[in-house]
Amino acid sequence: MIKSNTVQKFVMLIFGAPASGKYTLSQHIARQTNAVVLDNHHFNNVIMPFVDIDNNSLPDICLATYRMRTLFLDVVKKHYKKHENRSYIFTNVLLDDDMDYAAFKELESFANAINAVFLPIELCCREDVLCQRVEMPQRAERYKLTDKEILKSFLKTHKMAHIQHPNLQRIDVSDKTVDDVTALICQLLKG
Repeated sequence: MIKSNTVQKFVMLIFGAPASGKYTLSQHIARQTNAVVLDNHHFNNVIMPFVDIDNNSLPDICLATYRMRTLFLDVVKKHYKKHENRSYIFTNVLLDDDMDYAAFKELESFANAINAVFLPIELCCREDVLCQRVEMPQRAERYKLTDKEILKSFLKTHKMAHIQHPNLQRIDVSDKTVDDVTALICQLLKG
């Protein structure tokens, strides 16, 4: 893991099921570390305000956002501001499919390209807690999934990615506060 008393430059990927708290956690970590957050909805929201979100549209939305993220990372890797010692936090739902494993590898490659530590964080959460969280009003403001029946169907029909990486941290957030998880991750960053 990271061996230092100070936070090194990092690229963090926070991934998990919809409503697991990826965005909220990324915001809290960014406030502690001054990292730049690139939430999956920075890409999703180019499309989601214009389409009905259901099990039929999700595969097309995922493919389009994957393509946008890939183009974005290609440009950033090529023209990265080397004089800035910036850290980045990405958030995403990673499914057990080739496209999402490729997305994971792209972020790992991005971290290597900018000489940053790559830290994948998997948020695990019980389904009953996800169903409570998915209906929170602030999710609708960001064009996120807000229907617990669609969430249940999504979780039944889509297997989450099984990531292996030496820096991977799996955290069950079902019964933890965002402040507790933030403190844990910031401690990992400091070593």
